[in-house]
Amino acid sequence: MDFMELLQKGPVKDLNKLQAARRAVGFERSPDGRVLLLTEDGEPFQVKNDMGVPGLLLLRDAGGFCYYLPRSDSDALVQIDLSDDAVVAQLFANHAWEELVEPLEVLADEQTPAAGQSKGQDNEYGRLEQLRLTERQFRSVVSLAAGGQELPEEPLGQLESQEQ
Repeated sequence: MDFMELLQKGPVKDLNKLQAARRAVGFERSPDGRVLLLTEDGEPFQVKNDMGVPGLLLLRDAGGFCYYLPRSDSDALVQIDLSDDAVVAQLFANHAWEELVEPLEVLADEQTPAAGQSKGQDNEYGRLEQLRLTERQFRSVVSLAAGGQELPEEPLGQLESQEQ
């Protein structure tokens, strides 16, 4: 029996059976209902909606590095209902999201030391760095993309020329 057939039969009373069925289609739910997408290798990614940009999904890996699933121009999704197992299974069961996921990068400044550096060390400012958040920070953030802009391929050179 596949996952959708299991859901169509009504509420599943055996939690272990439900969790096994979820894992078989590439996701889990934490006890508080949050979705964890599983890669084909079983690596978990927390996933949540970016509440400032409709249809944009934010992801966080076990190391705290953040990612996003880019929207296509034709994407008519306003918000993705991650509380519905059927929706999550239909969107993510084929693992195509793994090919589409992009690192969420920020332009570092003097307030943002590189990962693993303390503020006292020589830091390279103005570089792109993948955003890294604790689980608590990731859960509490409302939006990571609202007001942001996509930087060109050569961000520093173009930013300098725009300032002149």
